[in-house]
Formats: sequence, structure tokens, C-alpha cells
Amino acid sequence: MRSAACVIAGSEYLAGRAREVNSNVEVVPTVVSSKTWTPWPRRLEGELRGGGPPRIGWVGTHTTAHQLKLVEPALRQLRAEGRDFEVHVVGAASDFELRTVEVQTRPWRLDDEIQEFRRIDIGLAPMHAEPVYQGKCGFKQLQYMAVGVPFVSSWVGGARDFVVDGENGLVAHTAEDWYRHLNALLKSHELRTTLSQNGRRLVETQYCIEVQGPRVAQLVEEALSRGGRGDRVRA
Repeated sequence: MRSAACVIAGSEYLAGRAREVNSNVEVVPTVVSSKTWTPWPRRLEGELRGGGPPRIGWVGTHTTAHQLKLVEPALRQLRAEGRDFEVHVVGAASDFELRTVEVQTRPWRLDDEIQEFRRIDIGLAPMHAEPVYQGKCGFKQLQYMAVGVPFVSSWVGGARDFVVDGENGLVAHTAEDWYRHLNALLKSHELRTTLSQNGRRLVETQYCIEVQGPRVAQLVEEALSRGGRGDRVRA
């Protein structure tokens, strides 16, 4: 990074680390296309998916699924209080389970990814606070926003750059926060509507390929035109 003409970082946290060795650093978030990642028709009006109980869901990989245990106490309490919902996990290992809450699991498939996010009524984005997770770029939260799914997120990593608590997502610091926010989303049509609409609007105006793609191209062109550092670009 020290010898690069430009460093492109996915979050302010990563940019801060890069600026320790290079002053020419730009933040470009990890994004999706706002044209292909679109909400289910009634999602922006706060509607839940029909045909069954509300679906609380998560889409990820087997290497990060263990973080769902941060949410387990909240899910267990909601279930004990008689709240009706399903928990769907996509992309975890086939034998993944939460010890005290029933979970429906499915493998992740690229062709189904957008639909899997659309099928969720309330998204989960739990994350531990260790340095390796601070370097995550908040991609899952933006995927939820793109399809208008209201979500609860840990206050870790790139999510800190764009998630505004109560405006386009809900932020959980403790097990009590997870319980309180999930309970509110299950009950409040108005809250779901607010988060869905604001999240989708943010993606359309700032956090999408259609906006960030041309910006990346411009940054690369400017870096190449400056030269002076071996004409190298690092992203």
C-alpha cells in the first residue's frame, strides 16, 4: 500500500489502517446492483411475506454462522413469550443448529441468493467485535437494504459507516437489544416500513454499483494519470 498511487478501501476502518502508510486513500463500499437487487413488491410498505409465520433470517457462510449464537437468547425469549416466527439460515454448515431454538437451514447457491434475501422478513447481522470482524465491510446489511428487508445489526465493521439506528436499521449492543429490536420489528408495521424505505433509498442513491462503479473507474484513471509511484494501483 505504501507504494500505491491510490488505495481503495471498503470501509472507514480499513481506510484508517491504509492511511498509516499512504495519504491517498478512498473509501468505496462493497455494493450490489440496485437494478437486480430489488424488493418484493409489498416490502417497502412494511408487509410481511405471506403464507406463514414471519421469517427471521440470515444468509452467509459456514465460517461466520457461529455468530448467530449472539442472537439465540433473544430468539429463545421471544419463543418463550409465545411469539410466532420461523428462523431461516442459508449458507451455514448442513449440521448447523442453535441449541435452544429450532432453525431451518439451506445451502447457499449463487442463483438463489437474491431470492433468499427477499424471502426474509427480518434480517440478522450479528458480529463479534474482534479486530478481524471490524475489518468487515457491512455487505450483508447493504444486501438487506437493497431488497428492503428491515434488520438488526451489531455495531461492528463497515456497518458503522452507514447504518443509522432507528432510521435504516436497528443496532444491537447487548442480548437485551436484540430481544427489544426483534420484538419491535415483529410487532410494528410502521417501523418495518420506515427501515425498509430508508434503507432502499440509501442503496439507490449511494450504495449501489450504478453509483460506485463509475466512481471506481474515475479513481483508477486519476491514479494512473498521476503516476509517480510506479504507476501502480492497489485495491
